[in-house]
Amino acid sequence: MTYAVETIGLCRNYGAIKAVDYLNLQVPVQAIFAVIGPNGAGKTTLFSLLAGFIKPHKGSIEILGKKTAASIIKTGKIGALCQDAELYPDFSPLTLMRMLGRLQGLRDSHLEQQVEDRLQRVGLTDKKRAKIGGLSHGMRKRLAIAQAFLGDPEIILLDEPTSGLDPRHAREVKELIIDFSSRTTMIISSHNLTEVEELCSHALIIDQGRQIFQGPIAEITEQEKVIWLVLDLDALPPQLEKEIDQIKACRTQWQADKKLLKLTFTLSKTEVNEQLRELMQKMLLMKIDIREVKRGQSLEDSFLDSLQNHNT
Repeated sequence: MTYAVETIGLCRNYGAIKAVDYLNLQVPVQAIFAVIGPNGAGKTTLFSLLAGFIKPHKGSIEILGKKTAASIIKTGKIGALCQDAELYPDFSPLTLMRMLGRLQGLRDSHLEQQVEDRLQRVGLTDKKRAKIGGLSHGMRKRLAIAQAFLGDPEIILLDEPTSGLDPRHAREVKELIIDFSSRTTMIISSHNLTEVEELCSHALIIDQGRQIFQGPIAEITEQEKVIWLVLDLDALPPQLEKEIDQIKACRTQWQADKKLLKLTFTLSKTEVNEQLRELMQKMLLMKIDIREVKRGQSLEDSFLDSLQNHNT
């Protein structure tokens, strides 16, 4: 399989600190891929490596099938939103976008069309001739996002794209990401795990520079392995407990205050479905009211579990 981005044994140190530690990253083409981790995990360093701003001490980076990022960046195939990026305060958004668009290889009517479109998408049309230095923090953030989408890059790196934005503009940015995802690979760093779960198909969990988990979001949240049953019960009847104990390769947890029965399987999807169907049929015969069936756990819970397991 050809990946949009692949790293092999990637390392970057700052003195004794291993910011990125032998990382093997594989980002599928046209995925919306999340990089998540606690503060100081190495996310920003990883983005800087992928964007070609800094060089690795060990390992390799392949972007669009080429060994180094630098040559790709020069062709305008990568767009990037850097965290807290500084913009020219004396420029207007229109002037800045035109300049960056030309650097991306845009010209004439195509340049003007893209500049106007990107400014409109982030709600800055009415501010396009104002000085950037006079814009609010949120407006400058939206401008930094707009420039990352110039030139239809094949890969876009977005570091905390909605951080500091009000709900309306955060939604506009998410709509922009979804709109471009059909033709662009997105790599997003974010602490907003609800947003990540909503937008992204794949994720890397990183801590202290090391990979904890990588793969589809459905795998991380164990959507095929974890089942939640919402029951109209204050306590589990002994007969039901006996039936649950007989389920093979299943760990159970009863949350009486929430009336939740959590089943965690170590079986294939087909076997899980068979076991679940049999249990639910028995529960119906016991006249136990099953209010809801939910699969998987939240990305936030999966993330915290991964960190805890990694550090123990």
